Amino acid sequence: MIDKCLLSVYHGWKKMMKPTGTPHRPASDYLQHALPLILKHHSLPYIEQREIYYGAVYRGGVVASYLLGFVAVLCAAIPLSALFSGILLLSSPYFWAIAQLIAIVLIIIINLCGGNSRIGKKLAVLGETFPAIKLNQNWKEKWQLYRVAGEILRYRQFILFLYYRHGEKQPFVSDNINRMMETLIADEPLITSELLLIKLKTTLHQQITTTRQVAGEQYALAHRLHRNTDIAFVLALLTCVLNVVVPSTLLSCLTVLLPVWGATCHGLVSTGEYLKLSKQYQLTANELEVITAKLDALPNASEDDLSANVTALLDLVFQDQKSWLFYLSASHYSKE
Repeated sequence: MIDKCLLSVYHGWKKMMKPTGTPHRPASDYLQHALPLILKHHSLPYIEQREIYYGAVYRGGVVASYLLGFVAVLCAAIPLSALFSGILLLSSPYFWAIAQLIAIVLIIIINLCGGNSRIGKKLAVLGETFPAIKLNQNWKEKWQLYRVAGEILRYRQFILFLYYRHGEKQPFVSDNINRMMETLIADEPLITSELLLIKLKTTLHQQITTTRQVAGEQYALAHRLHRNTDIAFVLALLTCVLNVVVPSTLLSCLTVLLPVWGATCHGLVSTGEYLKLSKQYQLTANELEVITAKLDALPNASEDDLSANVTALLDLVFQDQKSWLFYLSASHYSKE
């Protein structure tokens, strides 16, 4: 049962155990690298802080890279159009060339610091000479790992309940999972079934509210970016037509910049997968409501009923986590 809870991040509950008691081997290493994080830190506030940090720097780096790309094109287009001719520094092509160079260098720095490239590995020796320079930090991968670890810690009371009800009786539970359970139980002892039932209902209601809120935020963000993309390309079409009828320097510049801005917004939508994540969160919220309705329909939940509902919740949570990892997949994982 415990293997089904935790390893469902990449397998699914029913496929995790065979009737003979022989476990399936994991096909992914998400949990393999998340477990050491839990064993090392086992502090939810710390894990959440690192999750928020790496999520912010990764997504911020993506947005900054796209915007700096647009700025680089802007710096190339303005001197060609002579838009600011006669205006002191702005009329100098050297000013815009230096500004463009700075934008490109910043894009390279962001990717070398936050990515996991071969060039970054070769340049990692700079970190020995200049400790302030940290290359190949793998922001995206660490964000995913800390999120997996955070999900386990957020639902540790429920995982511990199933572990001590079923898991410790299974001879094939891995040593890593046993060590993690010992660490979790030392930090937060087991609670009674009555308190766990109250916690389960509270958790379900909180998760429904939070999940729907996040789904709405993701959808709104995707909608705004799509709207900016559409507006940019429509304006680009209009400026092209006007530039044919009434040629001007400003219109020539806009015919270059507007499509680039539209492509920038579209790139942000595609990279962020905001619409897919929004739909996934909505589906998760609907499933959570189904579990809540079943639990509320029980006047007095027995331990079997509680076990079944806890199992359903964890099944859904880790299936949602699996979908999130699929949409924002990464090929390499780093340790911290």
